[in-house]
Amino acid sequence: MATELKMPQMGYDMEEGTVVRWLKDENSPVEKNEPIAEIETDKAVVEFESETSGVLLKIVAPEGSVIPVGQTIAIVGQEGESVNADEQKNDSAQKDEEIVSSPPIDSVISDEETAEETPKEPAPISSNDVLATPIARKLAAELGISLNEISGSGPGGRITKKDIESYDSNKSVVENKPTPPKPTSISIPDTPEPETPQTEGLEPLSRMRQQIARVTVKSKTEKPHFYVSAEIDMTSAMQLRSQINTKLSNEGIKVSVNDLIVKACIEALKKYPKFNAYFSDSGISFNNTINIAIAIAG
Repeated sequence: MATELKMPQMGYDMEEGTVVRWLKDENSPVEKNEPIAEIETDKAVVEFESETSGVLLKIVAPEGSVIPVGQTIAIVGQEGESVNADEQKNDSAQKDEEIVSSPPIDSVISDEETAEETPKEPAPISSNDVLATPIARKLAAELGISLNEISGSGPGGRITKKDIESYDSNKSVVENKPTPPKPTSISIPDTPEPETPQTEGLEPLSRMRQQIARVTVKSKTEKPHFYVSAEIDMTSAMQLRSQINTKLSNEGIKVSVNDLIVKACIEALKKYPKFNAYFSDSGISFNNTINIAIAIAG
């Protein structure tokens, strides 16, 4: 019996997800717990694994589509097993805006349907042969870089985000491609003022960047901010860090300067709990736990 694979809820506040990329084609064999797609949530791009073994009978949600949690995105079953008519109708309704609707009679398989499907196959086939993390695949697609040109530094030769960034920086130094288009399109060499008026437009944000923007704005507008500058002698702290890293070198663990700062903040909040509080409508509310986060762009 065919199994419907539904959009998973990867966070308590997740309501929908975006199908970034299918790692398998229709009619391809899949194993249980094998990654078959990449799903973008508000916080990350993660691999979506099949919950059963069989054949990928139908891809219901095309790449780039935003699907609510719990809605079917693919169907896995046994080879030769037919897909229910209701599921096929669901599929055609979702693809109606992007693809010309196919004939309603399942028994008539025209050459036009085959021609419509074939252009989608070459891209995933060539890239699926290359091991890469979802973030690396997404970044490579944004930069227009072929994964076949990169050798991965991760486990088993897996391409990581760092590999993509390193390749892109080296390529830009050698070929110097990113800079020529701007001076060419704006033929004003020395006058910076005409560059200011640009054509209005909207660059859509990914779900991750939308969430980052919401949280950042909320943090800035709802929380009072004050800044303290002080000089601190970190000589002893750096010596301690060096000793710790030497002992943990065989375990692959490395303590950063940020780790030391976070540890110091924790000890300070333990000693002065009044700083671990916030204003509410009723008064000053004290936290029972200490939570510190460091956001790093990139």
